[in-house]
Amino acid sequence: MVYIVFDSKAIGDTLAWIPYVEEFRKKHNCEVVCTTFWNRLFKEQYTDIEFIEPGSKFTISSGIPSYEIGWFYDEVENPNDVRTIPLQQTASDILGLDYKEIRPKIDISNKRRVIHEKYVCIAIQATTQIKYWNCKDGWRKTVDYLNEKGYKVVCIDCKKV
Repeated sequence: MVYIVFDSKAIGDTLAWIPYVEEFRKKHNCEVVCTTFWNRLFKEQYTDIEFIEPGSKFTISSGIPSYEIGWFYDEVENPNDVRTIPLQQTASDILGLDYKEIRPKIDISNKRRVIHEKYVCIAIQATTQIKYWNCKDGWRKTVDYLNEKGYKVVCIDCKKV
């Protein structure tokens, strides 16, 4: 058994990292217990992974390997500077896997489409400064461009700006 903890509440981090938990499980043919803040999005898709809630009373027996996946800035936790690599590579580096882009499988319980025209979702807020896009007028130009192409732009930030 291996215990893997996601050290981030951000949905983007979790979406990027979860496929590597499955890759780790398959590569090592082992049981994996994983804790994320977004378990409900994955339980039906990754049925061979046991998901537990953060802060659960899960006891790690001595000798059970555990991994913490997060944005760590020292070479012990992550050999690469997280500011210079793809977000998914954070997980592959920590778990000792080769990096390749992997699309996550997610469970969307309500699949009814509420926006019927073409649309693009954006989120301009971020959980840390390093994740912000600091391009002056970048979002305005992007939204204008998408509108010109006939797309409705929907901002899905968790915080109101």
